[in-house]
Amino acid sequence: GLGPLGLEADGVMWSFATDFAREIGVPPVASPGAVERLRRRKDAEEVAALAAAAAAGDASLADLRRLAQPATSERELGWALIDAMRAAGAESATWEPIVAAGAGASIPHYRSGRQPIGNGLLLLDYGCVSDGYHSDMSRTVWLHGEPDAEMRRVYQAVLESQEAGIAAIAPGVACHAVDEASRAVLRQYGYEEHFLHSTGHGVGLEIHEPPWVRRGNDDLLAEGDVVTVEPGVYLPGVGGVRIEDMVVVTASGPSVLTHSHKEFQIP
Repeated sequence: GLGPLGLEADGVMWSFATDFAREIGVPPVASPGAVERLRRRKDAEEVAALAAAAAAGDASLADLRRLAQPATSERELGWALIDAMRAAGAESATWEPIVAAGAGASIPHYRSGRQPIGNGLLLLDYGCVSDGYHSDMSRTVWLHGEPDAEMRRVYQAVLESQEAGIAAIAPGVACHAVDEASRAVLRQYGYEEHFLHSTGHGVGLEIHEPPWVRRGNDDLLAEGDVVTVEPGVYLPGVGGVRIEDMVVVTASGPSVLTHSHKEFQIP
């Protein structure tokens, strides 16, 4: 006969679990994270789908100079990025792009509005879907003229923080160690208190999935994991910088899937 039935505890309603168990005559057992654990390691076909989604995001950013006119609204630029990703082969956008101009970039999960993007600071966070797999990327740029000294320093701090986080990725490394590698750089610059979220998360069939690259998470990275590394610094009322890439954990270390430029002033 059948033994106890393990059900995904985080995604199955209790009413369904009890009704299902009654029908088959075996007791349900909570199995939290069972499906997520099975999905964590991406095979070559899955990595190819993730790379295709990342490439569509890269293609849209390559067209930013043409798309980002000073009078263009944040929302309009977001729509244009979606169109560009679709033209590059994406099936759809993962979510409504975050397009945050000026002081709006100081809000990590900003909602884009009707205001023009202007000539200065612009933070972008967006992604798309290819063959069911998601991409996720953030870039921060200064559109025209010379960036002010403070934002240039913030940008350099975040860039070095991201580089340190990516360099720390390898099989067997704890997720909290990657977070700390990024966080330590911001601490040296005096910006750690303005880092308002975790360093990253897994990406796959969902835009946010295990493993979670954050403080206190002792989970070890394994070959085939795909994670983001996305440190940010947010200065209230001034602006913010976030840089995000998708990274595959390989036997030889990190392999970055997103390849867009990281120049603060767009070429």
